Amino acid sequence: GASATNHQNCEFCGSLFVRYEGAGISPNEIFTDNSFTGFSFPGLSDHLQMNLASQTPNSFMVTDVIKGNEVLLQIVQSSGIANMLPGGNFSFPGVAIHLPFVENTKQNEIKFKSLEEHKLFNFSSSPGLNDYAIDYGNDSLGAAYLSSKILQTLFNCNESDVLTFKTSNYDDGSANTNTNGGGCFIATATMGDYDHPDVVRLRRFRDAWILKQTWGNDFVKWYYKNGQKPAEIIRDNKLLKLISYLFIVKPLLVLSRIFSK
Repeated sequence: GASATNHQNCEFCGSLFVRYEGAGISPNEIFTDNSFTGFSFPGLSDHLQMNLASQTPNSFMVTDVIKGNEVLLQIVQSSGIANMLPGGNFSFPGVAIHLPFVENTKQNEIKFKSLEEHKLFNFSSSPGLNDYAIDYGNDSLGAAYLSSKILQTLFNCNESDVLTFKTSNYDDGSANTNTNGGGCFIATATMGDYDHPDVVRLRRFRDAWILKQTWGNDFVKWYYKNGQKPAEIIRDNKLLKLISYLFIVKPLLVLSRIFSK
């Protein structure tokens, strides 16, 4: 594939910026003398390179973008969200994101659509959910740039903010930079903290037991694709947090204690 700076006279070949001109978006403001001058959060491009280099046909690499105790964004192996991409086609290796918006996040959807780059995303809709997905290809620099722009627009991140990143293989529970991978949307929304002891326990239970079952990989992929919508609804509702804790989180904690012995 082409590098991010090779954004002229090229077919789709991995560079995100190749697609800018096709969508009527000028990439010139982020290039000076053919050198990239756009902003991306320090370390993000390196993690995406790690994500790409670690991919196999059977892996599901995920890079979590974390601010404080909250996972703001997950950048994933493109094959993992193939059903959200046009025609089910995906790059390999490749990284991608999908952005789900539900009724109580409509303002964020409006902010997202204020970005010219929203035209690069594949849009799909189902009752109560609008979803936007993009396959960045193997362009880690372009992916880091646009993801950083999304982080600034949707999550009010500033260039001076310190973000951390974790890159994990969801298909075997191993992590390339940290043994506790990301995800656990519903548990995090319920407990209100990515590093809450119960959330950490459930991540460890996922890695140590669930992913080792014959059905584990398929379940975790399904949960990644479908777990964000209920998490968004639960996050700001005290009653739903209580219900989620009593009927989802607490039973899973009991199972984790049983099967982790």
